[in-house]
Amino acid sequence: MEQVPALAMMLASIAAADMEPDGPMCRANGQWYRQGEIACIEPPCSAPRLSLCGMVLNNSAWLKIEDGCPVSSAPTDGSLQAATTGSQSAPIDRCGR
Repeated sequence: MEQVPALAMMLASIAAADMEPDGPMCRANGQWYRQGEIACIEPPCSAPRLSLCGMVLNNSAWLKIEDGCPVSSAPTDGSLQAATTGSQSAPIDRCGR
């Protein structure tokens, strides 16, 4: 009878270990990032920003690099010109203010 609780405890500890990130990591946009990795952080009520996963007072934290995030460039053959010309709508306020 003693083996059943011991086995259950062992399986629970293995399952918990699989769910935890390996070492200090940061979380953003539903993903885990290792120390030193860079990500575009999109907070709910502010503009996106480029950030570095780092340490502050021995805790993992996002360190702001710059406002905004890099955007890939459009093709030079003009294939996107029709989609980008015309009236542009105002940016959507993500917090309803």
